[in-house]
Amino acid sequence: MVFLDGNPDRPLIMGSLYNSQNTPPWSLPANKTQSGFLTRSMKGHGGTANFFRFEDKAGAEQVIMHAERNMDTEIEFDETHKVGNNRLMTIDGMQTEIIKKDAVMNVQEGSLTIQVDNQFIQVNAKQHIILQVGESSITLTPDGIEIKGNAITTVSKGTTQITGAPVRVND
Repeated sequence: MVFLDGNPDRPLIMGSLYNSQNTPPWSLPANKTQSGFLTRSMKGHGGTANFFRFEDKAGAEQVIMHAERNMDTEIEFDETHKVGNNRLMTIDGMQTEIIKKDAVMNVQEGSLTIQVDNQFIQVNAKQHIILQVGESSITLTPDGIEIKGNAITTVSKGTTQITGAPVRVND
């Protein structure tokens, strides 16, 4: 509902009625359980469009938002997502995240796997990096590396070389 000239005494209800001249965005009867908004790209070919579609078929309910090119979202305060099952994200290009304060990821059951197929993983920190399992840990600081554990085993298929000035053992 809108008001002509902003006057509440002049209400106007807007909507769409489909007919043979003004057809719905998705073909009927095949898509009879779908509704939504579709806008065609100006000076584009017939297949370029943005749309927001609802599928209301029982057992197959779905909301689809499609941007023909870019989609920008700006949230002035908080954002919350809850996914009741699985989530899949596929990015064909590069992903960049800028977090201005802390970041926490908490995997409550199962494992966390990070796999890089081609290059390397680089972790940088100004103060320290800690890898910890139980009482064992590896701590990296600007001043050095500390390895702690009930037992420490070094296994090498090649030469093991320790270089330092001086190297102290059981000191």
